[in-house]
Amino acid sequence: LRHQEDRENLYSPGAFMCDAPPGAALLLELESWPGAFEDRPRATIEDSLRCKRAQLAGLVSPLVERVAESEREIVSSLVCAADQFVVRRRAAEGTPPDTADAPIRASIIAGYPWFSDWGRDTMISLPGLLLATGRTREARGALEVFAALCRDGLIPNCFDNATGHAEYNTVDASLWFIHALDAYIAATDDRDA
Repeated sequence: LRHQEDRENLYSPGAFMCDAPPGAALLLELESWPGAFEDRPRATIEDSLRCKRAQLAGLVSPLVERVAESEREIVSSLVCAADQFVVRRRAAEGTPPDTADAPIRASIIAGYPWFSDWGRDTMISLPGLLLATGRTREARGALEVFAALCRDGLIPNCFDNATGHAEYNTVDASLWFIHALDAYIAATDDRDA
């Protein structure tokens, strides 16, 4: 059970209507910032899109070069879709910090927005979402984060949404961890991990 209401108020902060002739370009700019208005970041939607497109191109280009021309569109689509599930997780206490040499602390969200990253979901999907898409550095980072949180042979199944504390309430997440680690080593031959 998620303990959420079965109804919501569908709150809407407003509505915007405008008459425009066919082909007209309209620009609507909205801003929300918790601090002083003059201290807000000045990124535009175009800046954000340009940044995201560059990031996705960096993920896609090394992979599409290795597949037949007829498969490039589907590979590009799958890599971009996979990226939507990859998130950053704060490094666990006692693990090396993120540096240029350290792995990126990645994890995988399977049930957004209802819950955070889960050990089981991360380990099951890590080979497909990170290894198959060439994100081996992030795969190592995810494995290290969960390994650092191992307690009595268990990795966390999930993290409390309110506190972020690890919850150890499954045994199969640890088995999936072993499977994901084996897939990582097979893909990278990184035995130092």
